[in-house]
Amino acid sequence: MWIAIRLYYYALKGTEETVAIVDQVLDLIQEITPGYALKYNKFYIGLAQNNVTDNFVIFRAMKKFTRMEIRLGKSDDIEELMESHDLDLMEYDGRAGRYRIYLYPGDVVKQKGILKRGKFTQL
Repeated sequence: MWIAIRLYYYALKGTEETVAIVDQVLDLIQEITPGYALKYNKFYIGLAQNNVTDNFVIFRAMKKFTRMEIRLGKSDDIEELMESHDLDLMEYDGRAGRYRIYLYPGDVVKQKGILKRGKFTQL
């Protein structure tokens, strides 16, 4: 029931399509490392592996997009790779140590190769 309430909250904050983006990225993560589940918090959707919080990537569902924030060290190579694959990259958040990427409906399917290639670790 608690998860249903949180899903409802995020569906109001975002849309069904932008919340579905989070599920699609979770599927990619689980292909690489099984055992991850979504953890719905007030300000973001995080991850947990075997009931232990592991927020190496967090999500913020909005009305038109989902912002995915990946914890990686800043690197020109990573930025170049993301930009060359037309990922909508925001400025690097140095304080949090995260790359922030806008994902729009359909982006996960289009960018599946680069998202899986990155394996959400240092490239």
